[in-house]
Amino acid sequence: MEETGEHKELLNAMNKWVSAWNDKDTDAGWEAEKDVIGFGWRSPNLRDRSQMTKDKFKWNMENFNALIKDFHGSYENLVVRIIGDTGLLWGIYTERITELDDSVRVVKVRYSSTWMKLDGKWTQVMGHRDIQFNNP
Repeated sequence: MEETGEHKELLNAMNKWVSAWNDKDTDAGWEAEKDVIGFGWRSPNLRDRSQMTKDKFKWNMENFNALIKDFHGSYENLVVRIIGDTGLLWGIYTERITELDDSVRVVKVRYSSTWMKLDGKWTQVMGHRDIQFNNP
């Protein structure tokens, strides 16, 4: 992958989204997802964030985090392509979830996300995530 300034900016935007979930930061989570339409096995119905309020998003994220002790997502691989003002990232990441009883689940997730450069900054506009069923 060619390491251009655009690639670094886009990777930084993607990392802010991942960090928001790892850090349980509802404000950063909203900022990273407020324009996203999501789809995939995990979400058979479109998750159109533009139809959701910030308060509802924060409530959903806080309730997700209340059901677990810890969450950590990390990339196994990440591919980046940029054409003009559109960026596509895809690959597999691992979610390590520590349950309230201290048991740990490790799940591999295939993902893709589409980003557009809007008003000079990378904005995630579509995202797909689905669990890989051959997980250990």
